[in-house]
Amino acid sequence: MFQLHTEVILFFNRFSGSSILMTTYILKPFSQGACALTLAVVAFGSAGAAPINYGDFSGATISYLQVTETANTPGDTEPLFGAPEIEGADSLDFDPSGFTATSTGGPLDITDGQLNFEIEAAPGTGLTSLLISEAGDFSFFGFGGVGTTASAGQFVRIDIMEVDNVVLAVPLVLIASGGFSSDMAATGGATLAPLEWSFDVLADFTTVLPAGFTLGVTRAEVVINNQLATNSEEDSLAFIAKKDFTITPSGVNPNAVVPEPGTLGLLALAGMMGGMMAVRQRLG
Repeated sequence: MFQLHTEVILFFNRFSGSSILMTTYILKPFSQGACALTLAVVAFGSAGAAPINYGDFSGATISYLQVTETANTPGDTEPLFGAPEIEGADSLDFDPSGFTATSTGGPLDITDGQLNFEIEAAPGTGLTSLLISEAGDFSFFGFGGVGTTASAGQFVRIDIMEVDNVVLAVPLVLIASGGFSSDMAATGGATLAPLEWSFDVLADFTTVLPAGFTLGVTRAEVVINNQLATNSEEDSLAFIAKKDFTITPSGVNPNAVVPEPGTLGLLALAGMMGGMMAVRQRLG
């Protein structure tokens, strides 16, 4: 006998507002893992949702401008991420409350949210990376196996517009991605309580910045495409939720030469002695 399994094999970023997903259908024997048939299906759709613009948020050394979220999948409406706030010195923190995906008895469910914003460094500062962290929980119920899944995926595109406060004629493009996935076989069956998931995506600007930069990125446009997906079998249910989403910038600049405290003290002392010598020469 054979059983039909469905698995999400691609999460792809959309900047046009349309939805794209690729699903693999695999016909497997009940007692074997050999793959007998694979079909790839690409589905296109558009949610037509109205974006929510949360406005500008300023930290100690960075500003997030025109932070906007959009729900891309049909049937899902904003807010998914919810309104953010500055956490600590410069982090932008979201606490999603309705960003979930649920599948019961077979159908695939995808919830797709997108964030658009611009980052701008304060005068005299620059950025060398963005760390994007997200976390949540997932659950499996009923009876299932590898075909009952819960996944989270993130795709980031950053167009660097300014380096060291100099506007670039052609923006530098940085792509980063990451994700999480689990299935009912991996958890040993139904979960007695929600299980935690988390992952980080590091967008390292130094991989595309020109040699010899001093401050780093001073202005950039950011698009973050984020998906949750669940798939189930005839007698199972899969659920996943996003509970935390944080963007943390870094201004640690490997090319900047910063004098150590001892060096600063010697420079100050040398300045004082130079001033005293000048006074003595005028008196003489």
